[in-house]
Formats: sequence, C-alpha cells, structure tokens
Amino acid sequence: MSRFSHEDLSTPDGQVVSLSILAADAPRGAVLLLHGFGQNLMTWHATQRSMAEHLCQSGWTVYAAELRGHGRSRKLGGRCAHSLADYFQLDLPTVMDAIMDRRTAGPLVVLGHSLGGLMAAYLGTRYDHALAGVGLIASPGRVRLGRQFALAHVLRVVRQVIPAWRYADGVPFRLDWIGRITALAVQCAGERAAHFPVSPWAPNSMEKGLLVDRLAQGFDVTGLGVVAELAQWGESDQMPVTGTTADLLADFKKLACPVLLLHSDRDEIVPGALAIRPTAFPRAEVDDHHVEGFGHCDIILGAQAPEKVWPLVTSWLARFA
Repeated sequence: MSRFSHEDLSTPDGQVVSLSILAADAPRGAVLLLHGFGQNLMTWHATQRSMAEHLCQSGWTVYAAELRGHGRSRKLGGRCAHSLADYFQLDLPTVMDAIMDRRTAGPLVVLGHSLGGLMAAYLGTRYDHALAGVGLIASPGRVRLGRQFALAHVLRVVRQVIPAWRYADGVPFRLDWIGRITALAVQCAGERAAHFPVSPWAPNSMEKGLLVDRLAQGFDVTGLGVVAELAQWGESDQMPVTGTTADLLADFKKLACPVLLLHSDRDEIVPGALAIRPTAFPRAEVDDHHVEGFGHCDIILGAQAPEKVWPLVTSWLARFA
C-alpha cells in the first residue's frame, strides 16, 4: 500500500474515518470506494492484486474510505459503529465533505461493494448535484439470513424483548477474529476450510496466498447493533436507518444519476434472488451486468476479475470522463 496517502477525518461525534488516496497523474475524475459489512481497504486492494491501482492507472483519483471501526480508522482508535445510522448520518457525510473540499475538476463517482453499494446509492440520492454516477457491486435488494447467521436473529429478538440490551449495541462483532482463524485453517487444510458454513467466494477463484491475506487482513469489526439491524431488515423487507429514512431502498426510487449494477452467479452471500435489481432505480439509466464464475468477494479481487469485471467498471466510468 506504499502509494497510498492518507487523510484521517473527524466525524461530528469525534470518531475517526480514514481516507486512503491514490492520486492519478492527470486525473479524468475521482472515484470513491466504499467497503461492505465488516470489511476494509482490502476489499479493493491487496499486494497481489488491486482494483484501486487499476482505476488509478486508468486515470481516476481514488478515495477509499474505511468507516469507523474498520481498518486504519480502528487502528487510530475509533470505536465500532453502534448502528447503521453511524455510517449513514455521520461517516458518509464527513467523507463526502472532505472529498468535495479537496477535489478540483472532473466527475465524481461512488462505487460500493455489498452494503457499501447501498451506501453509494444513498449518496446518489443525497448528493445528486455532485455525483456523476453510482455503482453497486454484489449489493443486496433483500436479505434472508439463514441458520448460519443464528446470532443475528438472536440479537434482533433480544433487542426487541429487552430494551436495555441496546446499550450493548456498541459491543464489537469480531469478524477479524473469524477471518484470522479461517486464514490459519486455509494454510493448514487448504481452500476447502474457507467454505464453511457459507462462502464469500467461489472455489478456486483466488490464489491461496491472496485468499489467506484477504481472510487475515480484510475482515474487520462492527457493532452488535449493526448485526441486529441487518437481521431486522431480513424479517421485514424494509431497511430503516434511524434518523435518515424509514426504508433505505424505497428512497432509491428518486435516484436519477446513472447506475452500474454488477452481480455474479456463484454469490452465496447475496444470491441472485436477493440481489438488487434495475427496478429499484426507476428514474435512473441502469447498466446491469451478470458475470459468471464469481462469489461475493472475489468479484473484485478474484483471479479472473481483471479480465471479466474490471473492464466493465472502467468502460462505464469512461462515459463520464
């Protein structure tokens, strides 16, 4: 990550949000990258392969945000999010204000992975005057959490029955520990150890070294409150964000800027039936791409991503330059 510079931002409630920046030599515009649930910069960048570097080499200045409690932001002492509202009401506006203050000419586009894609679409509704387009990669339109996510269901019920339990919303949910343990298992037993109980990538789609690094360094920390809120979305088919909206996806109907959708056929986290669809954006011009052979995370850093996925992104971005 030697080429990245960093700008560490302070949110209105005093938390840290870090921006990692790759400045293009002759920028055509800027791209903000938003990671998904419990992830960090490694969604987009590893030493073995980097979509962020690719975008920069294509002429785009890259801003990669790590929201509170994730990646560099956590290492600088920031606490994890207590709720989705921490991300949507506090972190995202802080990031957008910083980017708009420092950037010059050219379009600004936001790309997000999974939950980060929903954040990108939200920014498209809030900053429609400033954004040229938004991209959603492997993002859900609905959530169905199965038995492997039993903890999320338990948290949802406990929060409803015991109101005082909400004081525990900021207790860290340690996906980083899960990632490190799984990375050790992969080193000992091979890739098959990374496919239980649900796999974030398709089998044999990532080299072992990259898979181990992605597991050990790319999974991060969020709060139990965020987990419970996502479980609630799975029960109600509505995604409320406290203080922001009663249903985030319903708000997307007013998004008017161009939209890129990328989803894959082997995604076990957001399978096809649950993926967000063009109909969620009735006012927008939508480019919808279904790519084969990828799971949820390898659609960005998988071995075939540079040939099958990255060109779809850069060709879509080219319309704005």
